[in-house]
Amino acid sequence: MKYQGETQGNGSVVVLIHDTTEVALNTLDSAILAALRHFGIPFQVQMVEPGIAMDSLGQYIASHAAVLVPQSGTFSRISEAFSQQLRHAVAKGLGLICYEPEIAGLPTWLQNLVCDSSQPIGKSSFSVMATCSNNHFITWTRETGERVRSDLPLALGTGLGKHVPLLVSEQGEDLMAYAVSGEGRVVVFPFDAAFFTLPFLGHACGADDVFTRSIIWAARKPFLTWSMPAFAGLVVDDCSGSYDHFGYHKVMKEFGWSPYLSLFTETIDEVAHEDIHKTARVLHDGQVEGTLDINFHALRYNDSFCFNHLERRSLTTDELTLRFAQWDRYEKLWGVRHGVWAHPHFGEIGSNAIPYFLERGIGFLTYLLPFDAAWFDVPAKIDPVAPQPPFGHPGYYMVPHQDYPSLQLCNCVLDRKSRTSSDYVVQTDYLWGHTPFWSEAPQPMLKESAQTLAAQIRRGIDSGFYGEGATHEQRIACLREGEFREIFQETHRLLSRYNLRQCNLNEILPYMGKHRNSCLTVMDINRKTNSAHFAFSNESAVGTELQWYDNEQDDVCLSLFTVAGGNGTLTN
Repeated sequence: MKYQGETQGNGSVVVLIHDTTEVALNTLDSAILAALRHFGIPFQVQMVEPGIAMDSLGQYIASHAAVLVPQSGTFSRISEAFSQQLRHAVAKGLGLICYEPEIAGLPTWLQNLVCDSSQPIGKSSFSVMATCSNNHFITWTRETGERVRSDLPLALGTGLGKHVPLLVSEQGEDLMAYAVSGEGRVVVFPFDAAFFTLPFLGHACGADDVFTRSIIWAARKPFLTWSMPAFAGLVVDDCSGSYDHFGYHKVMKEFGWSPYLSLFTETIDEVAHEDIHKTARVLHDGQVEGTLDINFHALRYNDSFCFNHLERRSLTTDELTLRFAQWDRYEKLWGVRHGVWAHPHFGEIGSNAIPYFLERGIGFLTYLLPFDAAWFDVPAKIDPVAPQPPFGHPGYYMVPHQDYPSLQLCNCVLDRKSRTSSDYVVQTDYLWGHTPFWSEAPQPMLKESAQTLAAQIRRGIDSGFYGEGATHEQRIACLREGEFREIFQETHRLLSRYNLRQCNLNEILPYMGKHRNSCLTVMDINRKTNSAHFAFSNESAVGTELQWYDNEQDDVCLSLFTVAGGNGTLTN
């Protein structure tokens, strides 16, 4: 059976399964395979089934980077001889990652590696994953005390303990065991991989770093992936510059940020006094020097380029023509160029506006609501946007428009997985609820603002997308310059463990688009020459980066290589 996204070559992770019922395969794809595809982790699926030549399967697996066992009960279906093959392969460098709530069903040699003999093997349940230590590669970027919660409890195997605990349940029971055996590394999660499906926790919900980094840590090195770098950018919505002629841009620039400013075009310089073109000049000069980029959010708060917000309807052709003529006029008047990403106010977009965006070079379009739907009509009168790949999460996706495949519909916001469009949450704006704007707080809450901004960026990066820190200009206007600066100082401290690459979203989205349009097809390692041969499904990957991981004592080190062609060979 062929599975979407499989990669040829011994640089792959072998996903070993035994259950091919419809329910099991749906869980396998949602929890494991969709994530491996999305994160650019090379993989192949192998089946344990009656009549299979276990000896040859064991030899095949032993030559690869790692074996991932995601289905409970797989080990009970393999022979003792095959189990010993795996044990010897691990000792020689094969990585092993296993999801298994039935600890008693693990092979004896594996129990000896991860279980505490003074603790009885038993069963419990959990809903909370709490980080109790971040002094390990797997949990390095997490905050001590950080908690994520499954919507439903899961069965939990107990009795682990030959390690310093990193992740624990609400009862303090181990949620991950890790060990070294000879040259190999082992990670055991004592719960079902269904944890990474949306009825439980799901992907893009705060634990994807554990999923990916456990594989990277365990895999035989060198190990190569094709993941998104730790890109991060800022967007400010509802911009007019009337507060201080975009003075807050100075603070963002001071901390290395190049924000994407979403403008209300009719209000730029509307409240200017002596220098009536100062705000427009800031936009022009900032774009020239590369310290900001520009999106036309709307003409005014309730007057959009692509929808009639007040009347809750799409615009007529004549109305669209007039509005987009204004778009063109502002570009010429200010000497600026709209970025490749269009981010319309309220997310309201008439489907008949799409050609106007395409004519102006737009390649990426925020997709919060169904086309031709008003903000206040979803979900009361119109169903919300259907779940989108890769994870079905409303906050994180990038998919081609079905009628205009060159246009990517996207979203990348810290959001609730159950949101239905207009049921927005405050974490989508790092200042929401943290300033006196709309009486949301009696005074500025700087620490909380920084924590939310850092969370926005972390979640996007950890989920295999990009960090997008978002707020609205009206809330920035409630802060003094020094207060705004303090938020960024604290944010940078909170993100200090990331190899953060601060970029403009106008640069990040096209890079992400390359990832959505290609995939690894070959990853083969020559361990004698320490070289890797790779191939992609097409040339879209050119200009992106491959990550090359090596072991460094108990840790992992990273080298980066730019993809120069659809296939090639790397040596490190």
